[in-house]
Amino acid sequence: DFPTVRGMVIVGGNAFARLLAHTLMNLGRQVVILDRSASLCRHARAESFPVCEGDALSVDCLEEAGTRYADT
Repeated sequence: DFPTVRGMVIVGGNAFARLLAHTLMNLGRQVVILDRSASLCRHARAESFPVCEGDALSVDCLEEAGTRYADT
């Protein structure tokens, strides 16, 4: 389940994106990681991030990731 308040959607689940997500969460921000790679999504889930697996160019996927509530 994805955050329903203002937060950030990070497109990409690579090591840098996950490091950025950790940093943002430590600053009190909510994040969702969005990636179409099943492998990168597994890594992000293993680090306890909310993850949306899909294409960032898909309106349905962006909606599922919570971009309506994201400020960044």
